[in-house]
Amino acid sequence: MNRDDSRSEEARRKANAQLSGKKGAAAKQKAPGEVEKTARLRALRLAKEAADAAEAAAAPPKPPAAKSKKAKPKTPAAASEA
Repeated sequence: MNRDDSRSEEARRKANAQLSGKKGAAAKQKAPGEVEKTARLRALRLAKEAADAAEAAAAPPKPPAAKSKKAKPKTPAAASEA
């Protein structure tokens, strides 16, 4: 690469850096609104989870599952002896 190419490449990189810096500043200006929205949604989610937990704690416990009594399968040898 000759000098002119390297200078133009350097100039292009600087221009891109400046543009990305401007875009970054614009994104940061949106951030407070997004932060507030996220905080509000998080508070709603935590409140719902707390309400669900309180409801589950207040509910009567579920009765234990009944054990099923399975009949033992008859084997051909046991059937012929009987």
